[in-house]
Amino acid sequence: MRLNLRLSHKGLVLIAVPLAFELFTFAWLYTALLGAEQEIRREAYAKDVQRHMNNMTQLIVGASTALVYYCTTANQSFLARYKRSKAELALDFKELTELQKDKPGELAALKPLHEASDRAVMYMDEARRALEMGDESRKTEFILNWRNLLGHLFDEIDKVSLHCKSIAETAPELEEYRRVILKQLVLLAIFASIGLAAGLALYFNRDTARRLRVLMENTQRFAKGEPLARTLEGSDEIGELDQVFHQMADTITEQARQKQEFVAMITHDMRSPLTAVVGALAMLTEGIHGDRIAGRNLEIVERCETSLQRIVRLINDLLDAEKIAAGKMEIHCDTLALSSVFDSAVQTVQPLAEEKKVSFVVPAVSNMVYADGDRMVQVMVNLFSNAIKFSPSGGKITAAVQERDCSVEVRISDEGPGIPESDLAIIFQRFQQSKSTSARIKGGTGLGLAVCKDIIELHKGTIGVESRLGQGSTFWFCLPITKGAMEKAASSGTAS
Repeated sequence: MRLNLRLSHKGLVLIAVPLAFELFTFAWLYTALLGAEQEIRREAYAKDVQRHMNNMTQLIVGASTALVYYCTTANQSFLARYKRSKAELALDFKELTELQKDKPGELAALKPLHEASDRAVMYMDEARRALEMGDESRKTEFILNWRNLLGHLFDEIDKVSLHCKSIAETAPELEEYRRVILKQLVLLAIFASIGLAAGLALYFNRDTARRLRVLMENTQRFAKGEPLARTLEGSDEIGELDQVFHQMADTITEQARQKQEFVAMITHDMRSPLTAVVGALAMLTEGIHGDRIAGRNLEIVERCETSLQRIVRLINDLLDAEKIAAGKMEIHCDTLALSSVFDSAVQTVQPLAEEKKVSFVVPAVSNMVYADGDRMVQVMVNLFSNAIKFSPSGGKITAAVQERDCSVEVRISDEGPGIPESDLAIIFQRFQQSKSTSARIKGGTGLGLAVCKDIIELHKGTIGVESRLGQGSTFWFCLPITKGAMEKAASSGTAS
């Protein structure tokens, strides 16, 4: 089951879940460490109690021995030793009680020993006082009872010592066991944390990557004009982006449909009637169906014909640009003589050149190119027309041809005002023209050079311009000589 989470929420889960697991693991490890510390404290406590038991044993033996020697010799030094041992024994019991004040169970276990010790001390004091008073009859009784009291006292000391000894002996084993457990817990926590983080990342990333692949596939389908995959489910950012993309695609598709309808309308409802009108005006100027008109009427008709021809050329450029943009322009390449392209282009623009008194200098060439003849004439006519438009009256247009490896370079130079350097990068873009004063005066749509560039690139060729203000402009293009050269240029991804 896929969690319907936003990307920001998925990122939060990727951080929060491993963090919560690590906090839980830390608490678990901390509890284990507390247990280990408790065992260490128990061991230290057992050793302290054993030390006190040993010290108490020595003090009791020392006190009883000093008392016996005092009773026998009446030496006051033995009495002082007896009193000092008894005081130290009381101090030891006080320290032992303080050590066990937070351990009710241990304090209760110590009570019989404390009572036995108090009885023994009390009996020794009574025996000392009786002997000091010269009561010899109690000596034998003292010795017998003292032996019993010491036996009982040492039994209690042994009980406490054995209990502490068992704690001290088992503590290292428990510590080692807890140390092993801690190591295992640490390793388990590390691997579990890594596995949990990796699992969450893999789950979320795989789901995100799958949805992104669908989105990428939709972009590729849209670019190819294929139907899009169904809209992604979910309310995360990727789902919202896919929904917006579908909406955008629907909008663009609808606009493309409307654009195609508009282009079709131009083709059928405008170009054909305009072409018919141009033909009719041409027949009027030639007088084919009657007397030839002259004078002012002829001038008006010729202006109308020129304007209509310009509109037809604009419509043709628009249609060509749309075909190229849609990838629907077909070129039918064959090996053809470049001289025939020059002849056809010059013949087409000759009336315009004569009107402006511009002459052509076209060399006799024998070079061959692999290209679509009609499209090459279209390119050449466009470049010649531009050169005529910007040439001064009585100017000259020069064509030159140079063969380069597997391509032929054609250069067309004029004597016009030139193009500013800042405009050289935009003049081959659609609806872009030079911003110079002469370009604005001459007018134009900014489509001709863009169509020329597209046609040349369809032939796997290149096109460009060189210009300086006041020194004219030179437009050039390169075309492959053979079909093999064209295919090589296409496979390498660069124009010849």
